[in-house]
Amino acid sequence: MKCKLLLAALLVGTSAFAGTRADIVNAPCTTIDAMMAIVLRQQQKPFAVGASGNDAFDNPGLVSFAYRQLGLDIPADLTAIGTQGKKITTPKKMRRGDIAFFCNSLNPKEIYHLGIVQHINEDGTFNFVCVFPDRGVIIASSTDPGFNGNFMYATRITSDEQIKEIRANYQKDLAAIERAKADLEKAKQAVITAENRVHDLENEFAKNNTAPLIMK
Repeated sequence: MKCKLLLAALLVGTSAFAGTRADIVNAPCTTIDAMMAIVLRQQQKPFAVGASGNDAFDNPGLVSFAYRQLGLDIPADLTAIGTQGKKITTPKKMRRGDIAFFCNSLNPKEIYHLGIVQHINEDGTFNFVCVFPDRGVIIASSTDPGFNGNFMYATRITSDEQIKEIRANYQKDLAAIERAKADLEKAKQAVITAENRVHDLENEFAKNNTAPLIMK
């Protein structure tokens, strides 16, 4: 029963990661490809339990490290990562940067490994970046022993389209603020002009109504 509830939860898929629009706009990377370029530079760095960079990684830590480059704070926890983003069950529909999950061949319901998708072939096989205790960060293949036939699903944390939209909305809001500031300055100038007009009228009023009258 617990397994069924777990799988149902995974099917729903959420994006409950922390991160603001400002985090995304100010992040080192603006695209998935740029993120993957940084991930690939981590090859050969060693494995360490609970590590999420910059000198060592475990698999959840590598995912967390990767998405920090886009301004997203993904928990460095295998189970939590499995609940993030959009669920994808067909390898051919995956994209670069998606997170692929593999089951234990002795227990198809148990997640035992994950990796960041690096390339998808036409036949649906794919390469992914992951971490092994004895080899550190490497590029593995879904056809490698231990992975072949054990793909469970993938999750898409975000996409270039989504990042672009977030950045565009951020800039749109900034532009709106700048327009409002310009309107405020115009309003201030209008107030100054009106105050000067009132002052002039009051002086003119005082002059006209306090000077001695000459009756003709």
